[in-house]
Amino acid sequence: MESLRQTIRTPRFWFMVSLLLSLLLVGMAVFGDQGILQVYFLEQDLQEMRQRLQLLQQENRALWQEIHALKHDPDYIEKIAREELGLARPGEIIFEIQDVPGLPPPSGSRD
Repeated sequence: MESLRQTIRTPRFWFMVSLLLSLLLVGMAVFGDQGILQVYFLEQDLQEMRQRLQLLQQENRALWQEIHALKHDPDYIEKIAREELGLARPGEIIFEIQDVPGLPPPSGSRD
């Protein structure tokens, strides 16, 4: 028992205890639940979420503009009716040109 008391009184013992406690605190600061690495990964996630939010806001604005155009712009409605539904005005004839497999494209084509 006396040797334990003598060991506790030595500066070397207290140096080792303080070193171990310091290493424990540093380990917790780096690898703990709220440590440096966790904060770094959370910052990365936050940055990705902000970028995703920005893209979604842009998409949302574009959709609202399209909704407004569909409600209030007759020219846009006509464009959609022609391009997506294949509709025509009375008296118009629609010609649909299709590529023939095996034939080269016409010389004036843009493709």
